[in-house]
Amino acid sequence: TLDSAMIKWRYPKAFSNLKQKYPQASEQEIIRAIRRSLLNGVASSSFHGTTVAGVIAANPQDNQGVYGVAPKAKILPVTAGLGQFSALNLIQSIGYAAFRGADIINLSLGSQIPNLPVIQSIQQLLQTNPNLVIVASSGNEYSDRLNYIAAIPGVIAVGATNMEGFRTSYSNYGSDPLYASKLTVVAPGGDFSSDHGDFGGVLTTGGTGQPLLMDGLNITGHWGSNWDLQGKYRWTTGTSFSAPIVSGVIALIKGEDKDNRLTRQDLIDILQKTASYDRLKLRDAETRFFNTAKPNNFNSPEEYFFGAGLVNAEAAVAEAKARLNK
Repeated sequence: TLDSAMIKWRYPKAFSNLKQKYPQASEQEIIRAIRRSLLNGVASSSFHGTTVAGVIAANPQDNQGVYGVAPKAKILPVTAGLGQFSALNLIQSIGYAAFRGADIINLSLGSQIPNLPVIQSIQQLLQTNPNLVIVASSGNEYSDRLNYIAAIPGVIAVGATNMEGFRTSYSNYGSDPLYASKLTVVAPGGDFSSDHGDFGGVLTTGGTGQPLLMDGLNITGHWGSNWDLQGKYRWTTGTSFSAPIVSGVIALIKGEDKDNRLTRQDLIDILQKTASYDRLKLRDAETRFFNTAKPNNFNSPEEYFFGAGLVNAEAAVAEAKARLNK
């Protein structure tokens, strides 16, 4: 870990901004704040993909652990920068996954600010690969607009629900003002604010199980919600974890489609046809907001907040089998 002098030298802009925002703070308090930000936002985020991948394909060896949605799915781990996120890294990562023959690209990331090169590269990729499926999280900003990449037409946009069937407080909903794209479906995303506490979250893999990665590191304090737990499981929340549930369901469908006959649009149609609002609930405030705002292109408050509804793995696989057997 960096000492105080090195942090001040390496991150002068962050130091200056915090000093301006908190003029009464001491130099050491500002340095501690920068260190926490680095640990949580850079070092810890490097393990975010481990928790996402576990939702899809966790497969315990002794049959006593957690299973993912599609435990027989194969994971091609690709990172968009190990904490140093950039549009170029993202474009290269997505292109690499497609080049390697990935059927489904799960993107548990996003931004409310559109990036034209990223959008254009994904549009081109979808156009040239009609069977490729990209699944993206809607975002955690409690916003009535979808994050990019979820807002790009052709991408499956996934919001989050809690155990009671409500939209989680953080999950983005509605549509995108640029493309008018709508939420596709919702899936469990976890909610620690519910009466269930930690059990209200999504249980998934929490670490690499590789102690040598930590060799020589002085690990003290809280390193963030994604930090490597050395092979243990963790409870977590976010649309980052509702998206891989949907990716897992698509993997189950593709497991039935040995000849790759179903196109991306077929898969989207299956997800939306078999999703439902049966186990979902609207808050009174959400209904009132919809009836007052009357957002364009939405037939109901359920569609506005939940897309086509809660994804249903069993029904989706059955529908796929029926189509393939025709």
